[in-house]
Amino acid sequence: MSASVRDAVTAVLVHGGDLFLCRRQPHLPAFGGYYAFPGGKVDDTDTGEPIGQPLLDAHPHKLIRALERELREEIGFDLIQACAGGQVQSVDCLGEVTTPSFVPQRFRTWFYHIVLTARPGFVLQEDEAAEGFWARAQELCRPPEQGRRRN
Repeated sequence: MSASVRDAVTAVLVHGGDLFLCRRQPHLPAFGGYYAFPGGKVDDTDTGEPIGQPLLDAHPHKLIRALERELREEIGFDLIQACAGGQVQSVDCLGEVTTPSFVPQRFRTWFYHIVLTARPGFVLQEDEAAEGFWARAQELCRPPEQGRRRN
């Protein structure tokens, strides 16, 4: 029997060619210790109400509400306020990926590319993120190619 699929959202935050990533706390049941972009599950409380922000209203409202909530909860970033304040240049959906059917907890995840005009000071939620950092994509690919991982 196939596991049910939950919707999720992920933010690929970019500034000046750098990407923001978090290392998940090792004790977390889903992907503990892994490096990931901030995001999470779409909740029933995430409404489909329009946000009133052109950069965001072009996307499914329920997904953007979830993305905004997850960014606030995980890294203390208010996406709506950042858009209104000119700190966000663009928001684009990169695509959607669903975990394979053999995975017990399945997610259909939408990835949003968010280009920032300034690098904000994020405040990590310590129960979810062990660390957060900015890095060039080339730097993130180099350690696996060299048989090493970032600590």
